Amino acid sequence: MNPVDTSKLILLPAVDHVDGRAVRLVQGQAGSETEYGSALDAAMTWQRDGAEWIHLVDL
Repeated sequence: MNPVDTSKLILLPAVDHVDGRAVRLVQGQAGSETEYGSALDAAMTWQRDGAEWIHLVDL
C-alpha cells in the first residue's frame, strides 16, 4: 500500500448562483436567498487568486 500524499491541500471554492447572481440559501430553501453580487465576478476573483477549479451550483 502506498502512503497518501498529504503535502498539498486543494481548496475548492464554490458559488451558488441564480440568474448570474452569487447567492446563499437559508437551509437550502428556495426564495431565501441572500445576494452577494455577480457570480462571474466572484469566480474571476478566485481564479486571479490561484483557484484552478470552481464548483458552480446553478440554482
